[in-house]
This record gives sequence, C-alpha cells and structure tokens, in this order.
Amino acid sequence: MSEKKLTKNNYFKIDPECHLIGDMEHLNHFPGVQMWWRAIEHIMRPLVTGAPMPLMLKALEGLEEWEAQKSSDPQTIINTMDKYGVDIACLLPESMMDTTGFSGRWVSNGEMAKVVETNPERFMYQPNISPIKQRGVKNAIWELEYWVKEKRAKIFKYYPPEDTYINDPDLWPFYEKARSMASYWICTPASAGFRRARASIATPRRSTMWRATSLVLSSMPSTWDIPTVMSSTWWRWDIPMSISA
Repeated sequence: MSEKKLTKNNYFKIDPECHLIGDMEHLNHFPGVQMWWRAIEHIMRPLVTGAPMPLMLKALEGLEEWEAQKSSDPQTIINTMDKYGVDIACLLPESMMDTTGFSGRWVSNGEMAKVVETNPERFMYQPNISPIKQRGVKNAIWELEYWVKEKRAKIFKYYPPEDTYINDPDLWPFYEKARSMASYWICTPASAGFRRARASIATPRRSTMWRATSLVLSSMPSTWDIPTVMSSTWWRWDIPMSISA
C-alpha cells in the first residue's frame, strides 16, 4: 500500500478524547462486556460491507499495518499523532462500569496517569469521573479535587448512561465543585445507538428543571430536543462542556 501524503500545516491540533481500552482478559467473562463487543462487531460489518468502494479505498489509503494492531506501548500513540499531525492527546480511560455490573473499570484513572507521565509534553490527563451518583457524589468530588490539585488535570469525562440523567438534581453539588475548579468537561449522553446502554438516561430528563447548570455546549447530539435544552436555564454553573455523540 502506498504511503499517504499528509498535508502539513501550522495549526495546533489536540485530540480531546484518545480512548484507552486496556487488557480485557480479566473482564471478558461479563455478559455486558461480551454484548458490548458484539454490538461493535454488528456495526462494523454493515459499515464495511455497505460503504461505497471508492469511499472505503480512500479511508484505507496510507493505512499501515502497525496502525491496525493493538499495542500497550505509549509510543504507538505518539507515532500515530506524529503521522497525522496531532500535537497533544488527552488520554481517556474507558470506564464502562455498566458492562461489568459496576464491579470494575476497563481502565482506571491511575493506569491512564502512568501513560500520560511517559510523555507529559504530548499527553494530557483526562480522568473519567463516571459514575458520580452511583458511587456517591462526595467520593466523586474527592477524586475531582485530587486530579486538579495533585495532578493539575484540566479536562474530564462524564458518561451519564452508566450513572444518571445529566440534569439530575443530585449532581448539583458536584457541578458547583467543578465550576469552582475551572475544569473542562466532555460528556457523552447518547450511546444507545451502538450498544444496549441505559437508553432512558441517555438524554436529559424532561420533567426535571435544569436549574441553571450553565454547561457551555460546543455540540449537541441530534437525539436531543434542542429547544427544550436551550430554553432551560443552563447559565449558572459556568462549566465549559463539550457534548460528544
């Protein structure tokens, strides 16, 4: 396969959500984990077989063998970043505790930190604070404070489908703390499209007042009722948040 010529430019590029999957061997016995990977397989099949051939060829152009192989070496991430012109990657540990019956994470925040610290000039911490309500708001606040004060983390992830509605009033104390610590958040509210997530909480609860949470949105899934969301008073907490679908 011929080497793809990438356009070089002077733009600063940051990958805000570089996912770390980790070693799954000790988790593969969970039915939820097995179902998750089956769902991924069932989505990949129609994408590959149904995509127009010219589009597939273009997507595969320049893809090297090492890019399709799983690796635990952080240098592989650096090699990928260098190839595609990415300056910094925010490393996100996959939690997915709903697939393990909340008995464990796929990758812990501590494991993520070890990778970040191999190359702090190119990697940023992105602790996954989910779930918040399931493990106790006070515990989540403690961990948030730790990552901000001890590690100077700036960007965090919250994944409502394994926890509760993003506008659950029980989360207000956590949002207040997040605002006071000037942290940036990425939230993925809707994952039911590719696996059996808890779809009922993948979008905001309509019956709950949005009590001025001021999550600054950079994008919003089409599954959300935009007028309902935007008419709600989100302008109090001042928490910068990006919504990823």
